[in-house]
Amino acid sequence: MSLTWVSPAGIIIEFSNTSDTYRLISINSGLPDAPVTHMTRQAPYQDGLSRIDTHFEPRIVNFDVMVMAPTFADLEYAVKNLTLALNPMPGPGYLIYTYDDGTEYILYCIRNSPMQQSGVGNDRHRLVSIDLVAHDPFIYSYPSTITYFFAGDPLVYPYEYPFTYPTGTAQQTVMNEGDIASEVTIVLTGAVVNPVITRTWADQYGVITTDSLSFTLTMTAGEVLTITTGFGNNTIRLLHDTGLYDTNPFQYLNPGSTFWRLVTGINTIAVTSTSISAGTITTVETMSKFSGV
Repeated sequence: MSLTWVSPAGIIIEFSNTSDTYRLISINSGLPDAPVTHMTRQAPYQDGLSRIDTHFEPRIVNFDVMVMAPTFADLEYAVKNLTLALNPMPGPGYLIYTYDDGTEYILYCIRNSPMQQSGVGNDRHRLVSIDLVAHDPFIYSYPSTITYFFAGDPLVYPYEYPFTYPTGTAQQTVMNEGDIASEVTIVLTGAVVNPVITRTWADQYGVITTDSLSFTLTMTAGEVLTITTGFGNNTIRLLHDTGLYDTNPFQYLNPGSTFWRLVTGINTIAVTSTSISAGTITTVETMSKFSGV
């Protein structure tokens, strides 16, 4: 296994058991799972507790690295470079886990405490302990998957009565291979009238659930509608063809709409509309979401 740290500034440092500079010695915590808090209640005279809900706490990631260099000056530079890359002030970076079979996962995190330098080492190598915290405790598949949805077939002659104006009827199946419902980013680009983005899934008993994001909105070529879902991150942005963002894009969202997420397993996503241009494209960006790997 190897770890790759990517800082907010784009600095990339790889930790592996073959690295000549940052040799990964051990991963002490953070991969298998994250701590949880159980919300409970107890009635008078009740034996035990009644569980209400369970929530994950921030995930702490700790690993040891041997910093190595051919000279003492190079060693000091390597340690300094690592310290700068882990600077928490610009915000979270991300840690990529790469397994021996090539499978990759990503964790968004930030330095939790100062990098500890042990007494182990000499003028050409130094053992350090790196401590990170992921306030979002979940681990995601990497890289993300982008699914494309295109306009439906146009109306062609000869046609039969009764006929309806052509609608966009793109549909794709998207998989969440994790064990936690995952957020999505939807980007709709081009001319469309009243778009609807629907997610359908069936539970273990075959009961089908459908949730939709429905808009009363006429978009022209060059306009872009961007939607994100997830706890605390339900957003809508509408970029007009004038180059300016709409000041109140939520006004176009129809009542009863749901900022849906990908449930674990198979999800069917459909993009429909009253009418849609042949050049209009919708993308749905997804990542499988895991409580641990």
